[in-house]
Amino acid sequence: MKIHAISQPLPHARYQRCPQCDTLFSLPDVKSHQSAYCPRCHAQIISGRDWSMTRLTVMAAMIMVLMPIAFTLPLVDIRLLGMRINASLLGGVIQMAEQGNVLTASMVAFCTIGAPVALVAGIGYLTLGHRLGMNLRPVLLMLEKVKEWVMLDIYLVGIAVASIKVQDYASLEVGYGLAAYLTLTLLSLLTLIHLNVEQLWEHFYPQKQNTTARDRLQVCLNCHNTGEPDARGRCPRCHTPLDFRRRHSLQKSWAALIASIVLLIPANLLPISVVYLNGSRREDTIFSGILGLASGNIPVA
Repeated sequence: MKIHAISQPLPHARYQRCPQCDTLFSLPDVKSHQSAYCPRCHAQIISGRDWSMTRLTVMAAMIMVLMPIAFTLPLVDIRLLGMRINASLLGGVIQMAEQGNVLTASMVAFCTIGAPVALVAGIGYLTLGHRLGMNLRPVLLMLEKVKEWVMLDIYLVGIAVASIKVQDYASLEVGYGLAAYLTLTLLSLLTLIHLNVEQLWEHFYPQKQNTTARDRLQVCLNCHNTGEPDARGRCPRCHTPLDFRRRHSLQKSWAALIASIVLLIPANLLPISVVYLNGSRREDTIFSGILGLASGNIPVA
């Protein structure tokens, strides 16, 4: 849908500031299956992917049922030197913590267990909390952040890479929990794609059209609502403090970009894993790992 930047005040128009470039424009009525983009930087303002709370609740219930199975049952059965090892997600986290890798275990536990559980709990809270008249703002703010940390698919890729590397030294069999984990990953991805937090804000906390002066309108970088701050300088919808722009945001972005470019080469060329087998030491980098996988496993590579 094409939108036009404002040239003159429109008293009854729906004003919107772009959260990316801060351009103010009038936003027409957009249907649930339509998307809207900023006329200046073309950032997406409204997404056409929007599931109802009923469908989201059903998906959350299915995910919750699959979680105990996918987290506790073996994903892969490993036979090494006559020993059988049942590798499950929860067991792997516990084993990493017992071996002293507490930080790594915490990161894996948060991204594969904590964040998905928070996602399901947040959707359930919205369903029950709306009926009970509870405050939904903290959960809506949390859902927007937790979406970025649900990494079940990344862990699945890690399983594939680790299995390919280990199969040279041990025999592998697919565990009973892998089917449940694959289904859980697919359902979570569909939920994340269609979980439109901005539309949920509109559903639970609809706002009136703004008729104030254009220079007083500010966009909230949390719920993306455009409006005039309340008496305490907060967003009228999500109650977070408002600023016209974050100070030195452009300089910080350039600094982060330059630092990432500098670290890109050593991150790909320095070893990320060391394997000792029969007294020999083998180092693997990201680049060498990709080349090794490409010899027989191009899709994973």
